[in-house]
Amino acid sequence: MDHPSKEWIDWENYDVRSEYNLDIHVRFNGLKLKDADDHEKCLRWEFNRTRLFEDDSFKAQNPIFFPFYVSSFPEIPYLEHDYKTRSDWNYFEGIEDDSEDLFIHDEKDSATTYEIDMGFFKGKIRKARVPVTLKIDPRWSSEELIEIIRKQSEVIFAKVDFKKKEYESQGYEFFEKPQKIARPISTLKKILKALGHYRIGECMQLGWTLERFKKIYGESTYYTEKIYRESILKYIGT
Repeated sequence: MDHPSKEWIDWENYDVRSEYNLDIHVRFNGLKLKDADDHEKCLRWEFNRTRLFEDDSFKAQNPIFFPFYVSSFPEIPYLEHDYKTRSDWNYFEGIEDDSEDLFIHDEKDSATTYEIDMGFFKGKIRKARVPVTLKIDPRWSSEELIEIIRKQSEVIFAKVDFKKKEYESQGYEFFEKPQKIARPISTLKKILKALGHYRIGECMQLGWTLERFKKIYGESTYYTEKIYRESILKYIGT
């Protein structure tokens, strides 16, 4: 696996040999600036590469989870893939995000009014959508349609609520309002920074010195060993 290690080091100068790209392996430079998804995928990819580097017996809970289903994982670093390729990856293999699909097929919303036992899940399969019929004039432009829907949004939601209660009276349960679980880019950057420093100090076995960390990581490195150790403990957990 192409992962930072003590073999990367020129031990006469206590420096990383020039053939290794630290922007990809340590600094994680090259992520899309305001794309939290790109940062999240990079963290999951590289954090798990480090886990596998340190423990080759480590296994994914489920092989459909990202990045374990990707054929180039763990051999190739995340940032050696172009942005379009990275953007096409989902967090679960074979499962597309249909959360905004207004034309979702009924079989994808296969809720039950009874409890089931699938081993990893017990309970009712909850319902995600209710059908509401709209009569659309084919002569309307997209702008006219959007404006008409906006004007009648209260009526539309009243019909949605009525339909929801109708299904609930039949024994169906609905998903609660989703909680925002995505981590902000600022948090992801902090964790990636800690991971990069962990690779310098622990995976490459260079230990701590400010001068060495500034040379390898750059001016944004941790400026005290205390901050370095606390960040590793907080974000990497070791």
